[in-house]
This record gives sequence, C-alpha cells and structure tokens, in this order.
Amino acid sequence: MSARERELELKLMHLSKSNALLLDKNKVLSNQGRLYRKKIKAITESRVVLRQKYGRQTAQLKKEKRKGTLFTYGGGAAIARHKYDVPTVRLCLSAYLLSGCSFRGVVRVLEYLRQSAGLDIAEVPCKSSIENWVKKCGHYLYEHPDLLIYSTGYALIIDECLVIGQERMLVILAVREGKEGEVALCLSGAQILLMEVKRSWSGDEIAKRIGKVEAKVGTKATYIISDSGANLIKGIDEYQAPRVGDCGHEIARQMEGLYKKEPRFVGFVAACAQSKFKLVMMPQGYLAAPRQRTIARFMNLWPLLKWASGLLRNIESLSGDDVMAYTWIEEHREIIEELALALKTANELLELLKNKGLSYASVAKCTQICDAFCKNTIGLPAIWMAGIKQYVQYEGSKLTGKGAVWHMSSDIIESLFGRYKEHKADNGLYGVTPFVLALPVLTKVNAKKHQVNVDYKESLESTLMTDLKQWNVDHLIENQVIKRRKVLKT
Repeated sequence: MSARERELELKLMHLSKSNALLLDKNKVLSNQGRLYRKKIKAITESRVVLRQKYGRQTAQLKKEKRKGTLFTYGGGAAIARHKYDVPTVRLCLSAYLLSGCSFRGVVRVLEYLRQSAGLDIAEVPCKSSIENWVKKCGHYLYEHPDLLIYSTGYALIIDECLVIGQERMLVILAVREGKEGEVALCLSGAQILLMEVKRSWSGDEIAKRIGKVEAKVGTKATYIISDSGANLIKGIDEYQAPRVGDCGHEIARQMEGLYKKEPRFVGFVAACAQSKFKLVMMPQGYLAAPRQRTIARFMNLWPLLKWASGLLRNIESLSGDDVMAYTWIEEHREIIEELALALKTANELLELLKNKGLSYASVAKCTQICDAFCKNTIGLPAIWMAGIKQYVQYEGSKLTGKGAVWHMSSDIIESLFGRYKEHKADNGLYGVTPFVLALPVLTKVNAKKHQVNVDYKESLESTLMTDLKQWNVDHLIENQVIKRRKVLKT
C-alpha cells in the first residue's frame, strides 16, 4: 500500500469518527429540543389557565388602580361610552370656563402640570374632546332646564343682538319673577330656554318663539325685559305681556336723542378722535383719548368723559410738547363738565335700578334724585333727567302690587353674548357655529365661588354626537365657509 493510499484511509477513518460523534450530538440535541417543546407547551397551557382564572380579577384591579391614581382629589366615577372619568372632565371644563383659556390652552396647561408640577393624570384629553364635552353639556342643559324654580312666576329677557355675518341669533333667558337680594342679576340666576338663528326676525316670528317658551314652561311670563328694538317691541306686544325696557339701553337712548346732533358734543367727539389719530405714535400718545365705540356709543361714554375730566384737571401740570398737544381740550370744557355731571347722576340711577330692581320704593328714590338734579341744572341735562324720571315712573306703573320687585336690566344677556364672541372664529363667514351650545353652560358658572354647577356624568351619558348634529340642523343655518369651499372647489 502506497503512502498516498494510507493517508486517505486515515482521513476516512477520522471522518467516520467525526460523523458518528455529530450524529450522537444531534440525537442529544433533538431529545433536548423535544423536552423544551414539552415545557413550553406546559407553560403556555398553564398561562391560559391562569389567565382564565385571574384575568377578570387582574383587569378589574388595573381599572381600580387607574381610577385611584388618575387624580388625588377625584373619585374617578366612570362615564358610559367615554374614555375619561368625571374628575378628568370636571378639571378640563373648569379650566376652560373659569380661567379663560382656549381649548388648546387647557391642553397645554394640563400637560405642563402633569410633567412639571406633579398632576396625577394618566393622559391629557385632546382639544376636540374638551370641545365636545362643552357642547354636550350645553345641549343637555338646553333640553333639560330646571322649570320647577318658575312655579311662583318667571320673567323673560330677550335679545337678538348677536349678529354675525348674515346671521341673527335670538336668545330668550328665563329668570325668577321677583328680584332677590340687593345685587345686580348675574348669569347663574338665569337659564336659556330658546336659541335660534335666522337671517332676520320679524315681530310675528318673535311672538311665536315666546309662545314656544310658554309651552315649555307651562305658564305665561309675568313680564319681558328687552331693549327698544322695533321687532322686539312688536313681538312682545303681539304676545300681550308687559314689556319692561332695559334701563341701560333706555337711558342711553334718551341721551342719544338729545346729544347725537348737538354741535358741542359732535365737535368734542371729533376732536378726541382726531387727536388720537395724530398722537398715537408720538411721545405724547401716552395721554391719548380711549377708543370710542361706533355701535352703542352712548352706552359707553363714561370712559371717554372720565379721561377728558382727568386731563382738564391736570392740564396745568403738563409742560412742553404735552401742553401743545392737548390744549384743544380747554375748548370743550363746557360740554365735558356738563356731560360728566349728568352721567354721574345717570350711573347712580343705573346702579340703583340694577341692584334694587323695579319697585315702588326704587321709583320713588329715582324720582327724588331726578328732581334734585333738575333743581340745580338747566338745558339738555335737565331735559334728560326729566325724561329718565318719566321713563322710570311709566315702568313702575306696570308693577302688579306694592310688594312686587321686578328685574329691570338685560346686562346678563349682553355679557353672555360677549363671552361667546371672545371664543368664536374671527372670520364672519363662519356665522353662528355649533359652539353656541356653550352658552347654556356659561349660565352655570359661579365665578365668585369658582364653581361650574353641571352634572357631567348625566350630561355626557344622555347626549350623543348625533344629538348635536340634529340640533345644528334644527337651529342653525348653512355655514357660509362650507358653502364657499364647495363653490371654489368646483
């Protein structure tokens, strides 16, 4: 046998031994794999058994743990069909309604508190969720007013001054018939019984809407408060209920009738506007006149007259360019002092009527104030006070008895519209949006006690998104922005 053959034979023997060892090792591994698969199968089966045995209990424990750790101050009551519980909803809506934040602002504030200030909340709701909660609560309050409080009589406050684009919204508030206490009526003492949007409102349509409110309450309103809008007066007359003219609007309306075209007043207002335009970007602009309102100017004259009176008192203390910029104020001293004195008395009357209400006692007090003013004054201010006296006495003649004390101000409905305008879209084409459902919620805000008196659980569980969509169809008109998009798209 040659050396080459011997070498090959040795390699073959070595390979045979190696193959035998590999076979033995593979057999061992196969046996181990079989054992491991059996163990895995046993573990899997045991996990299934344990999950079936303890799964419900574990899920319940996790749920209870989440409830307990969501807020340190909340009970964590669940809301059907909603991801978040009552404390979460209460926190978000209280932050929105009491702090003046936007919906996105509420989200940012809560995220900061959660990450940096230790707020124990599992997850911060999104902006859309908070907005939907507000609208659901508003829908529930609108559809389920507390009518039992009007069993002893009620009054209505009606207005349509919320004009956005081509849309006019009529709102009717209900308050108790008799005035309680000696403070002005606030929003928490009223409920919204009707909100509806149309292109325009006639007296007949307004009378029909008041009739709907009567059908809802079950009895007729004792009296109705409104401004002097022609369609409102006509609608209330057709409904055949006593109308009480809002004291703020009526006093301003009488002043407007006397001073709107009075040369001295027109010259003073024009001089203030011209001065502000010229000096607003100048060093003397720090003393510029306050901005004047175009609409309802005579209801907001006091800031302008207060500024003018202060400037007159201190004009001698100015020097240099400041004096040169405002010397024109001396030319209008007569009308400024005349109006300041008259408005001071008018504000005294307004405070009395808003806080005390309309009663025989308040009518007598107003008459006394007006008579005292007229004894020491002549000209337009005296005519104005005589007109106010006549107005208050005429409204007092509508009282049903000596013990009756009626409301005489519609400030709360103006405040309600103002709160809505703060958060509505700036684009007038949007008109009155579904967010108007926030108005009923605003009547449940007690700013002094920092409380929002809403049953969140009942409101959210009783209101579906389909209810909101149907309400929009029944009470609002087509959104002009959507209409614009459709036309431009085609």
